[in-house]
Amino acid sequence: MSLSHEARAERREAMAQCAAARGVHAAAAEFKVTTQTVSVACKEFKVTPLRTQSNKTRAPKTSFAMLKRLLDGKSQVEIAAEFKVQRQRVNQIAQAALDAGIVLPKKGEE
Repeated sequence: MSLSHEARAERREAMAQCAAARGVHAAAAEFKVTTQTVSVACKEFKVTPLRTQSNKTRAPKTSFAMLKRLLDGKSQVEIAAEFKVQRQRVNQIAQAALDAGIVLPKKGEE
């Protein structure tokens, strides 16, 4: 099924409007195209897509659970084994907590 030039332009504009309402990823999924295609359509029609919160800006539930274990006095090695993550990830969470002013118990304290 080949679309005419006008029909393709209408489809790109619809993609851009969808991205403005629901975000680039949702528009790409709805129109079965790449996110790059949606982004190009947004630029073409001067539409600002809705900014959805990325995973990098949200702390997953497991991070809070690991922090709770740290506050309960568990070692980073124990927590890493429990959550099947590297000890370095647990250390990053501990460091972020310390940077935020959260006082973690010292080894042997609870």
